[in-house]
Amino acid sequence: MLKGFSPKAFKNFALVTLANFLFFCNFSSFFLLPLYIKDLGGTEADIGFIMGTFGITSLGAIPFVAFLVDKYGRRRFLIIGYALMFVTSLSYLFVSDLSPLVYA
Repeated sequence: MLKGFSPKAFKNFALVTLANFLFFCNFSSFFLLPLYIKDLGGTEADIGFIMGTFGITSLGAIPFVAFLVDKYGRRRFLIIGYALMFVTSLSYLFVSDLSPLVYA
């Protein structure tokens, strides 16, 4: 235990640090997605479509999600977001060809 930190503060710090680490591990995999798509047999057009879909979806979803976060609170959406990132990251293990699952 670090001197000057209460056990609760240390626990909160450790949880935030772990969440931040997992978030950036997931985020860094975004840059490897084109290589993964190409490895699955995708063309450059497939790569462009899938990567472009992410940006367009984000633009449309951000205002809606921001409204919901203000209405229901940040904690709930952080937990939901981390759960979604975890599930989607694990789902890449089960994709063996370029299918609609990759597009989602």
